[in-house]
Amino acid sequence: MGIREGMPLLAKHEGDWEGTYTYVDPEGKVVDQHRSHLTCAFPADGEYQYHQTNTYTWPDGRTEVHRFPGTYDGYGRMHFDTDRMKGITWGLDENTIYLTWIYKAEGEDLRLFELIVLSDDGRHRTRTWQWIRDGKVEMRTLINETRVEAAASAADNPFSAQIIGAVVDHMNLDHPEDALLIVQALGGRPSATAAETLTLDGIGIAFRAVVDGTEETVRVPWSTPITERPQIRVEVTRMYYDACAALGVEPRPAEER
Repeated sequence: MGIREGMPLLAKHEGDWEGTYTYVDPEGKVVDQHRSHLTCAFPADGEYQYHQTNTYTWPDGRTEVHRFPGTYDGYGRMHFDTDRMKGITWGLDENTIYLTWIYKAEGEDLRLFELIVLSDDGRHRTRTWQWIRDGKVEMRTLINETRVEAAASAADNPFSAQIIGAVVDHMNLDHPEDALLIVQALGGRPSATAAETLTLDGIGIAFRAVVDGTEETVRVPWSTPITERPQIRVEVTRMYYDACAALGVEPRPAEER
C-alpha cells in the first residue's frame, strides 16, 4: 500500500496553497506575521514519497524557503528528518491531520504540535501550532490557507472574451477600490496598496496587485464553480461584502453596487 492509499487525507492536500502565518505570544500578542506559499507533492519515484516546499515572504521583502521530504512507513504515518527538524504526522479523522516535531537547533525540550483541518470542499486549510517548552506554551502559530486553483484554459473557460472584457472594464472603471479590498482580505495580501481586475473564469477571478512594492497576480476562487454570467455578479458582490467584513470597512449601500 502506497502513501496515497495509506494516508488518503494527506493526499487531498496535494497542490499549492497560499496564506498567512501569524505568530502570537502566550498572551495573544502578535509577534510576527508573513505570507506563505506551500507546494505539497507526491513524487512518482525517488527516495521520498512526499515532498513539501514552503516559501515565506515578509512585508520587508525578506524570504525563506524550506523543503520537507517525507517517508511513508506503510502504517498510516509519515516521518521527516532534515538538517533543520524531525517529526511525524498522521490523520486523526476525515478532516484533521496531526503533526509533531522538534527543531534540532532547539533541542528536545521544545516540541511543536500542529493540527491541520481541511475544509469539506478541500479548498481551505486552518492550521494551529503549539510551541511547548517544559510543558508550557511558548508561542502559537495561526495559519489560514487557500488552495491555489489552476486557471482554466481558454477552451475550458465558460465565459467568452466579450463577457470577461465587460466585467473587467466595469470593475476597473466603476469599482476600482473593490479589487483592492478583495485582494487584501480574500487574496491573502493585507499589505497590497493597489489592485486591478485582470480576468476571470469559472473557477475564480484574477487581479494584478502591488504588494510591498512588487507587482504580482493574485487569484481568488469563487465559493463554487460557476458557468453563467449572472453568477459573476453574485460572486463578486459576495467577495466585496466578505472583504469589507474582514477588514472592518463599512460597505456601500446595495443600490450603489
